[in-house]
Amino acid sequence: MKKIIADANEAVARASVKLSEISFVYPITPSSPMAENCDKFVAQGQSNIFGTKMNITEMQSEVGAIGALHGSALSGQVSTTFTSSQGLLLMIPNMYKIAGERLPVVINVASRSVATHALNIFCDHSDVMATRQTGFAMLASSNPQEAYDFAVASFLTSQKAKIPFLHFFDGFRTSHQISNINIFDDEELKKIYPFESLQKNRQNALTANNPFQYGTSESGDIFFQGQERQNNDYKNLPKILQSTFDDLAKLGAKQHFTMEYFGSARAKFVIAVMASAFDTVKNFVDYAKDDELGIVKINLYRPFGADQFDKILPKSVQKIAVLDRTKEQGSFGEPLYLDICASVLDKGRNIRVFGGRYGLGGKEFSPQMAKAVFDNLKSVSTKNHFCVGIDDDLSNLSLPIDENFEIGDDTFDILLCGLGSDGTVSASKNITKIVAEKTNCFVNAYFAYDSKKSGGLTRSYLNFAKEKFEKPYIQQKNNVVVVNNESFLQKYNFAKLLKQNGIFLMNAKFKGTGDLNDFLPNNLKIELAKKNAKVFSVDATNIASKNGIAGKISGIMQVALFAVTNMMNFDDALKSTKEMMQKVYAKKGQDVVQSNLNALDDVLANLAQIDVDMSWLNLKQEQKPLTNNKYVDEYVNKILDLNGDMLPVSKVNECGKNQVGTTCFEKRNIANVLPKWISEKCIECGKCSFVCPHAVIRAKLATEKNLKNAPSTFVTKPCNFSKENRFLIEISPEDCTGCTLCSKVCPKKAIEIVPKEQIFEAEKQNFEFSKQIESQIPALPQSVLKTQFLKPYFEYSGACAGCGETPYIRLLTQLFGNHLVIANATGCSSIYGGSAPTCPYTKDKN
Repeated sequence: MKKIIADANEAVARASVKLSEISFVYPITPSSPMAENCDKFVAQGQSNIFGTKMNITEMQSEVGAIGALHGSALSGQVSTTFTSSQGLLLMIPNMYKIAGERLPVVINVASRSVATHALNIFCDHSDVMATRQTGFAMLASSNPQEAYDFAVASFLTSQKAKIPFLHFFDGFRTSHQISNINIFDDEELKKIYPFESLQKNRQNALTANNPFQYGTSESGDIFFQGQERQNNDYKNLPKILQSTFDDLAKLGAKQHFTMEYFGSARAKFVIAVMASAFDTVKNFVDYAKDDELGIVKINLYRPFGADQFDKILPKSVQKIAVLDRTKEQGSFGEPLYLDICASVLDKGRNIRVFGGRYGLGGKEFSPQMAKAVFDNLKSVSTKNHFCVGIDDDLSNLSLPIDENFEIGDDTFDILLCGLGSDGTVSASKNITKIVAEKTNCFVNAYFAYDSKKSGGLTRSYLNFAKEKFEKPYIQQKNNVVVVNNESFLQKYNFAKLLKQNGIFLMNAKFKGTGDLNDFLPNNLKIELAKKNAKVFSVDATNIASKNGIAGKISGIMQVALFAVTNMMNFDDALKSTKEMMQKVYAKKGQDVVQSNLNALDDVLANLAQIDVDMSWLNLKQEQKPLTNNKYVDEYVNKILDLNGDMLPVSKVNECGKNQVGTTCFEKRNIANVLPKWISEKCIECGKCSFVCPHAVIRAKLATEKNLKNAPSTFVTKPCNFSKENRFLIEISPEDCTGCTLCSKVCPKKAIEIVPKEQIFEAEKQNFEFSKQIESQIPALPQSVLKTQFLKPYFEYSGACAGCGETPYIRLLTQLFGNHLVIANATGCSSIYGGSAPTCPYTKDKN
């Protein structure tokens, strides 16, 4: 076996590219990297174990993908696809056909919420549970290693049993989680592959030389019998899968089972669960060392093995809590709960079964929550149909959680907070690989993304340890917190996530305690003092600019992180980082490579340790100023401040309804540079406002009356086409993304890009003043300029800096906004135009 560092998507791709001949795909988050990796491996020249190369075709929809897959399987080719969420649901009609016709297909699913009252790209099992009735075998993996092993097992067992497999794992939580895994080489796979079964299946394939008919219409006289004809095949499937697991173990893989029990042989209280939550529950049980606790891990969900479940369950069990990661409105209980209730009843066991929901829409499932479930089981008045991880103050079904409880472990934990597109996630992956390869550490890396993409917050959680571990949950306290954007220091109190005596590293220009004292909010200073933190600062933004790689700060911060920790020898870390940089930028030429290497060499000279002033402990906590808008104060700002998890059920709208015009409250303040209007150069063309992707630049006409009480820095100019007005360009500095498009389209260089600190405070005041100015538009021929005096009904969206789509939407709303109806399908526009809790579509005073 070969050791690699990979996430579950890559792991499954490595299995698929070796064990299948053809794949029809359609991209959908978070499953797309499986197909992308297969495509990459084929392009690199990798062949499958049959001596050919996997043929990958991207279709125009998931319906097309599964239809083509059905055809390829009928023709005898080993076929697979990858999907999630609605993509999987679109495949359901063909899945019934594929299973009914007993075709050995494998569908790999990075499970994801199905859109209900809102779209959600994160994990729960609502998609896979919607297919449980199709006849596909359903196999759930818990971590990247299992994702590889179970993908291999799915391909092998589907050929042996002539039953298609749906292999699933938790989207993002497992699909994008990086870990150490072992994979088989081609010769090892050939030793266990059922070539005889494959040959038999090929002999039955539908070809021109072997014609017969599928898919006829049957009447009631024979249809029922045809359904029942397959009973024994499904009954035998668990045994066949177990034999495959045994074959994998003989080659050095971990021994897997269709269902597994962990815990005390005398357990009274047991949790039954699937996928990544298992490792979380197991970590709690291992830590608790309580003889009354146990876990049943369901690997093979369909067909459900009632006999195996009964066999592995200790005779001492009194209560079982079944955890489902889905919600079926109107059902008496969720799918796994109902199966286990039926199983216990069928076997005549005197056990009480309780159902609960967790983790919907990617909600974290932590050891604290596992403890809450066990505490509920131990209670005399055990709550049924409960939920855990939220505060249900309406139905009162939620379990109380001990927020102070923590599992002690030996992992070294790092949190890196970056701005989407600044390279923080890529750098985090590099750090993980360097440390794993150079120190033989076991690693775990998980990435939390903001829907605002290139302008949003990204969080990379890295865990390192000398011993193998599984940690599919976010660490509440970290040894190191890295903040890669200076604006985050004002907005988020990331010091709360530090362990005592932890390291706080920031990309900022501060060199001393005084600088820090003047800039940081009290809440952050208090927390740094409480934690007795070691604070380091490096001006990565300035280093990048000086070396001609403006904005590319991730490698600089990567080196700084190695410098302030003892994860590995610094010289080795610097050397490895430089080698990675050379590979990444080689295609861009040696000058770009050298600029990046020079920037890395500047890190140590610009790294400063700053003493924490312990008098900060005596500071008063600051409260965020209220907007006097109850919806914003009690809902929007809670989510923007990363406290959405704390919102009770009663504070969330039941049908996904959001108020419009709320992006103006975000004030993300993410730009390092801002546009400055040079009035004497301006020819009043309106192009800067026209091209601005975020409606940050506004052209206005003002009378002398409008300008009464204007700030001293407020600039206007005589208007070329209206003697009674003055012309002005105003900029919202807190909403600018720093894309610089305005300066590039200005024909007279009347927009100058300057460092933010030069004009930020003045422009903030000026923009606030300009809000009360309403342009009285004179009679002008239709022109670009005339449209820019009209109010935009689309502003401050979460689109990427420099977006090419949003200026068109903004213009559309300026022209027709007061009587415009917009229906938005999925894609970028549904994310920057419709990500809760804020909405960029707005209204006027009427």
